Amino acid sequence: MEQRQALKIDYGLLVEDATGDALRAGIRIGDVILAVNNGKVATVQAYRKAIAAVPSGKIVAILVRRGEGSLYIPLKISG
Repeated sequence: MEQRQALKIDYGLLVEDATGDALRAGIRIGDVILAVNNGKVATVQAYRKAIAAVPSGKIVAILVRRGEGSLYIPLKISG
């Protein structure tokens, strides 16, 4: 919660470790995941549910805040 206040956001997940598909896509430690396919994520469970709903081989748009800006990262879901 304190990290969200420091970043002036009221939702999102701080990336503490990036592995697998996320690492290959370019998600970095310190990024804040704000949305998956334009759906806000506020909890790890919501993020996992959104990712699990995407079929293997498809690409999902991950909105991340990095530093002072935001960007979309295309994340290909592997099987």
